Amino acid sequence: MLLPTGCTLDAVSYTEKTNENFPTTADDVAQSLAGIYQNLNQANANAQMTFYYISVLASDDNLGGGGTNDKLMQAVDLLCNYQQDMTHQFWIDRYQGISRANDLLSALETMDNEDGTLDVYKGEALFLRAFYYYELCSQYGNVPLVLEPTTEQVPQATAAEAWGQILQDLRDAIELMPDTRRTDGHVDKYGAEAMLGRAWLFYTGMYGNGEELADLTSTSYNPLTSVDLPDGTTMTKDDVIAYIDDCVDNSGYSLVSDYRNLWAYTNRYTVEDYYYTTGQGLQWVEDDNAVNPESLFAIKFNKLADLEQHHRLCQHLCAAIRCTRRTGLCQHLPLRPRLGSRAGSPESGQCLGRRRAGRHAPGSLHTGCQRAARLHLWRLVGLCAGDGLPRKEAKPRLCNRR
Repeated sequence: MLLPTGCTLDAVSYTEKTNENFPTTADDVAQSLAGIYQNLNQANANAQMTFYYISVLASDDNLGGGGTNDKLMQAVDLLCNYQQDMTHQFWIDRYQGISRANDLLSALETMDNEDGTLDVYKGEALFLRAFYYYELCSQYGNVPLVLEPTTEQVPQATAAEAWGQILQDLRDAIELMPDTRRTDGHVDKYGAEAMLGRAWLFYTGMYGNGEELADLTSTSYNPLTSVDLPDGTTMTKDDVIAYIDDCVDNSGYSLVSDYRNLWAYTNRYTVEDYYYTTGQGLQWVEDDNAVNPESLFAIKFNKLADLEQHHRLCQHLCAAIRCTRRTGLCQHLPLRPRLGSRAGSPESGQCLGRRRAGRHAPGSLHTGCQRAARLHLWRLVGLCAGDGLPRKEAKPRLCNRR
């Protein structure tokens, strides 16, 4: 007699990571945290939908709304309706990051942390959840406040509830992270303090009169001086000032002496090329692989390099394609005779990027030399295949800094 048999549905998976078996170690926690950080860049796959793009476009920092085919950008620029759910993907991406943060925070509650080694991970997760809610609340107003793993529909929270949670998460993140400045791409205590100040200013100023439309459009300005937090405590203006003072006094971050030093045109290769920078003692803050002293928290867009290699790449590019206005000759290309079909030199005035030699107009850069310089650059940073052409899977996005 034959009887049908089957496997049990209660079998434990030894190959898949689920909420039941992951995370269990500090390494697992670090992996889970990396997934939360990944969402920082995920939203920028559709940059035109992001809070950053819309807020910058709505300000007076930028003009225009994309090209002739960029309907969504034009709609945002002109405050028009282009289609339903115009920024739906940004909503999905940010709630995905919040969900990952909730999963990790829930798991940390059940893990052994007597020595406090997991505190920094919890602080970073709280910061990222607060950052994602900061963007959502700034862009949409009232949003669902999801604070634990769930598949249920959650109603919209009031502004007081949502912003109270943002401020509380940032405060807790500050208390959990050590007094150490980090330059490895992870947020630190001082970045959380700065973010707390920004969130405080927005909420207490925007909602000082209340949450109704008449309150938000009122011409009177009555900023709040205290905010009730979800855990029953109260955050005051003096508390926030103390956090900001700690960031300013103890973080090691600082403002540059001249605002122009923040921009790449003051790098060593071009600083003397412009009448408004030459002879003024300016120096780009990222010359010699230095770290921008004003950068407390930044999102890395280049997946092929570390946080500093992108800036080194830009410096190599500036060196490779610099073209002086005085002589009109391409410079810094003596290492690339194999990139063109004819040998040439800056001294001879020959163009190295074409089969037929020629001279540049003063201040211009030949298309052929641009290509040659880029190939030289890719070879410098190890992104070229053996045939001298950039690998398709490794082709970097070069910045447009000169």
